[in-house]
Amino acid sequence: MKRISIFILLLLVIFISGCHKHNYIDGVCDCGEFDKEWLEANFNLDEEKEYYKGTIDDDFEDSMIIIVLKNSRTYPVLNERHFLLKENVTFEYLFCKPNRWDNYTDEAWEEYLNRFHQFVIIHIEPKGKEHVLELIKEIEKLPFVLSAEPDYIEHLID
Repeated sequence: MKRISIFILLLLVIFISGCHKHNYIDGVCDCGEFDKEWLEANFNLDEEKEYYKGTIDDDFEDSMIIIVLKNSRTYPVLNERHFLLKENVTFEYLFCKPNRWDNYTDEAWEEYLNRFHQFVIIHIEPKGKEHVLELIKEIEKLPFVLSAEPDYIEHLID
């Protein structure tokens, strides 16, 4: 009787805690949890996040989000799985990996790498300024994201 009670109690604890075997693929589990070792190996997690403070009244594109990833020396190429998006999105990478030119000294190159960040543009569907702001709030929660903001529209003055 004691064994059955302990077994039932153990099952209850597992059920309540939602414990499962994480199946990490490229550092992220189907449940949306990230592998801490993968994150630490690929990103400088000590960089302080920058949160978007704009409003719906700002003049921005209603179908794009620009994301700056935290500094990395491995330059991973992320996809929908990493951003935990259930949206119809297209990814576009800018500054995916730095190229060293001959005029960099070793010291200057190291300084450049410490400041280098990958940029990702996400084109979203459905469009809408409210939708862009909602997605930015979700993206900002990701541990490898330094900042996320809409693509601002620039008007040329005649």
